[in-house]
Formats: sequence, structure tokens, C-alpha cells
Amino acid sequence: MALAFKFRYEQFLRLKKKIEQDRAVELAAEQRILLQYRDILSDLQDRKLVHLMMESTLGGTSLQRIRAASEFLLGINEDIRRRLNLIKHQEKVVEDKRAILTEAVKERKIIEKIKERQFEAYTKENRRKELLTESETALQSSRRTA
Repeated sequence: MALAFKFRYEQFLRLKKKIEQDRAVELAAEQRILLQYRDILSDLQDRKLVHLMMESTLGGTSLQRIRAASEFLLGINEDIRRRLNLIKHQEKVVEDKRAILTEAVKERKIIEKIKERQFEAYTKENRRKELLTESETALQSSRRTA
């Protein structure tokens, strides 16, 4: 009876899988932040557009009104610029996390490939031993009948 296959580096493989899962969670968190930043940017751009549309439909050219509209637009443009910088930075963070996850996946796959090859070698060796045992049994059986 053959012993069950036991991969020498099973704990290491489990550790690599856990690391990969952790990296995937980290990437997902950073992607959520990026989406939030993009949503906020979209809201800012919508507010700017609505303000411009309201100003164009309301008309009026009082100095106070023009000054207020100008200040609002300067402020919102500054908010948009800052948000774009945040998005650019967050995209870099997401790409870095993606690269780390990709590396973790590669490391896990390497260990799984080693496990696969060792299992194939184990199976081949067991089959060889079974054939040898069967041959010996057949040889002994044929000697008894002769």
C-alpha cells in the first residue's frame, strides 16, 4: 500500500496563497478609493457645469454677480485641479498594488508548479512500484504452478 502524497512545502504554499489574498484585498481597497475620488471629481465638474448654465440663463451683468461667479469658478477649478492630482496619485498607488499582487500570484504559481511536478513524480514512482510488485507476484505465481 502506497503512502499518501505529502508536499514538503505545503505550509509555504498556504502562506503564499494567504499573501496573495491579502494583496488582492489591498488592491481592491485602493481601487475603491480611486473610484470615490473619481466620483467626487465628477460631482465637482457637474456643479461647475450647472453653475455655468445657471449664470448663462439668468443673465445679468452686475459687477457683484460677476465677481461672485468668478470666485466660485476659481474655487471649483482649484478643487478640480486638486482632485485630479489626488486621482493621479491614487492611480499610481493602484498600479503599484497591482504589480505587487501580480508578483504574489507568480510566486504562488511557481510553488504550485513545483507541487504539481512532485506529485507527478510521486505518481510515476508509485505506478513503477505497483508494476514491479505485480511482476514479482506474477513471477512467483508462475513458479508455483510450474
